[in-house]
Amino acid sequence: MLKNRYITVVRTAIALILIGSIFSRCANTMTPQGGPKDTIPPVIVKMNPDNFTTNFKGNKIYIEFNEFVQLKDQNKEFFTSPAMKKKPVLTIRGRGIAIQIRDTLLENTTYALNFGGTVRDNNEGNPLNAMRYVFSTGDKVDSMMCSGYTADSYKADSVSR
Repeated sequence: MLKNRYITVVRTAIALILIGSIFSRCANTMTPQGGPKDTIPPVIVKMNPDNFTTNFKGNKIYIEFNEFVQLKDQNKEFFTSPAMKKKPVLTIRGRGIAIQIRDTLLENTTYALNFGGTVRDNNEGNPLNAMRYVFSTGDKVDSMMCSGYTADSYKADSVSR
């Protein structure tokens, strides 16, 4: 009889403790504070094929970043030099961008894909400004620089800046 009473008291105590723990709150419910605002744009981790590739024969390029990215205003910001009749298609693939070239590339020509501020990180939208991918279908990459001087034909003298 005493043993049954002891078991009943223990069961009641355990039940009260469980019920009390279910209905009590140990912590305050609130949104996490977070950390400092992300102001760093995405960083390029890998390019396939590499930037400044020569003898480029493919039609696909993949650029991988250290974080997930998004494309914004690609119709305004993204352009190629020289201009292509059919603009390349940019798509998000994992943590990177896949570029599908739809135009026929000219032989021995250096192409530059200028992204402007199109590539942004996914969370804060920090743009990777002035991103540029350059490749050549020939043996060397053209520097795209021009040098020389300007002459005034009336004075037969060079023109200062």
